[in-house]
Amino acid sequence: MDGTFYGELAPTYSEWYLYFHRMFNDPTYNPTPTEKAYALECLKAAKAGKISADMDEGEDRAQSYAFQGMSMEDFDKYVDNYFSNAPLDGLTNCTFAEAYYLPMVEVITYLQNNGFNFYVVTGTDRQLVRQALKAPMPSINADHVIGTDSLPVMERQGWAGSQYFLFNEDGAKDKVMRGPFQFTDNKAGKVQNIAKEIGIQPVIALGNSTSDGSMLNYALANPKYKSFAMGVCCDDSVRDWGTQAKGDKFKAFCEKYGITPISMAKDWKTIYGYNVTKTPTRDFDTAKDFKK
Repeated sequence: MDGTFYGELAPTYSEWYLYFHRMFNDPTYNPTPTEKAYALECLKAAKAGKISADMDEGEDRAQSYAFQGMSMEDFDKYVDNYFSNAPLDGLTNCTFAEAYYLPMVEVITYLQNNGFNFYVVTGTDRQLVRQALKAPMPSINADHVIGTDSLPVMERQGWAGSQYFLFNEDGAKDKVMRGPFQFTDNKAGKVQNIAKEIGIQPVIALGNSTSDGSMLNYALANPKYKSFAMGVCCDDSVRDWGTQAKGDKFKAFCEKYGITPISMAKDWKTIYGYNVTKTPTRDFDTAKDFKK
């Protein structure tokens, strides 16, 4: 999702920014010193634009832990509240709830209108994406989202295995809660989860980085149908925070594997809308202009 049809550079991944808000600005959460120290390391890496593969999964685990024990309903409200009210740090006139690449929304809508079954396969938290997609893109249903997962558990379940627990037993009013981290849906893991959860090899895949490479190649390797893969190159430094160097690097990857590269700078008339402009700086202030 992030970087393919949704912004990821103002100032960083949506999941990461929500995680930073939880760590540093949420008065209802008291992180341990270890949690806060790791969050500071993640923030430092995000500011520098140097996020390692280990830290990418490490943040998934840390973010999962930060929301563990919250009911699914409360997490959905948390996401709605933050995304609808927090302005993007790096763009004007746009909140996280509105940060969709309009040309890609057009592509997705075109595919759906012509009979394609569209799934979101993302490295972002699955439940976060399900909730974030409800307002601007209601045509993507919750069961068409695959992402990084935390294991849902029941409020009274404790350490009991699922086979030993009865939901709403004897009149109890059980809630489904966010449980422990389960897995990161990224790189070759995307192919594994498509095969496991959908069971059909795609004929079209859209991505924006080498982290999507396995999924893009999986579509191109479809043995039954003519297939297509498209790579969004984040090379627009005027309307967004991409760079030519980053765009060129992914373009070279696309050309190597037969993926069709798309230039945000050259191929798109707009990104987020004509009223959205790039700001001079990004300050990574997760509390800026945000009221709970």
